[in-house]
Amino acid sequence: MQRQSTKPIRTFTIGFHEDRFDEARYAQQVATSIGSEHTQFQLSPQHAMEIIPSLPGIYDEPFADSSQVPTILVTAIARQHVTVALSGDGGDELFCGYSRYFNARRIWRFIGGWDARTRRTMATLLQFVSRSAPSNGRLRFRINRLQHRIAAEDFDDFYGNLLSISLTPTAAGGWPRGLVSSFLLSDIPDQVREMSTRMMFTDQSLYLPEDILTKVDRASMAVALELRAPLLDHRIVEFSWQLPESMRVNGREGKVLLRKLFCRHLPRSLMDRPKHGFEIPIDTWLRQPLRDWMLDLLDSDKIKREGYLNAKSVAILVGEHLSGRGDHGYALWPLLMFQSWLQSNV
Repeated sequence: MQRQSTKPIRTFTIGFHEDRFDEARYAQQVATSIGSEHTQFQLSPQHAMEIIPSLPGIYDEPFADSSQVPTILVTAIARQHVTVALSGDGGDELFCGYSRYFNARRIWRFIGGWDARTRRTMATLLQFVSRSAPSNGRLRFRINRLQHRIAAEDFDDFYGNLLSISLTPTAAGGWPRGLVSSFLLSDIPDQVREMSTRMMFTDQSLYLPEDILTKVDRASMAVALELRAPLLDHRIVEFSWQLPESMRVNGREGKVLLRKLFCRHLPRSLMDRPKHGFEIPIDTWLRQPLRDWMLDLLDSDKIKREGYLNAKSVAILVGEHLSGRGDHGYALWPLLMFQSWLQSNV
């Protein structure tokens, strides 16, 4: 694209002050390599709090992907310079880019050989182990999460569990087990047999349109930015489904074909980096700068009056998270978005 342009194209990225979440320096290296005019912005909790009140109006539903915050910011910054932009959405779902594709397959190949009775027995044993683990530590939380995954009836149930929010049994309250997996994985054609292909089919059918594209489209439209996803051209989608698995996956490395193509134009060191999601440090922020906002929205008395959520279960989640006994940021964010949307519309 840059080679076809008579002037530097514009590129944009969001960085974070927390090193574990910040990829701004790599984005700058890419921009330097291709010769683009690059703009980056460091997102702080204060910037997030300026954006959060607008979320119910922008999404018009309790939409709960926390990366909506940096997405809104980067589209707003881009709109100051351009009216049309391109995104890379679809690359992971079409070419096997998510680490869960490899992790799920690796784990299931280990436990999938066990019959259902053995898996249930192992899950029961882990339940006893969990009871003897310190109640104030993360070990019990992790054992409980493993217990639920081992108890899966089949691979589809196992993957649905991976896609679901992990909760301790107490915090889960009356939420039925298997509800998410039965919905997510009910329409996979029988001829889609390979594990990674089944996972990609699920993500292309649900996660991509209902989360990723919804998030980006509403964020960009809120600032009048036309955002397009060239990787989702129907010809590329059809082409991706004709590829052999070896062109998607090599060991624990995904997007094999895309990496080979981009290595023609970018340093190999940038292509060999591990997958990193566009996420915010939600666990840390909810314990510190966003703590008061969370406690106000998830106040037990308020939740009881409204009658939509289980106040006891929510209080357990909040308590475990603030004490460090569990990292429940991804479970708390949907509750916060629901409460924020409810507060704005009722």
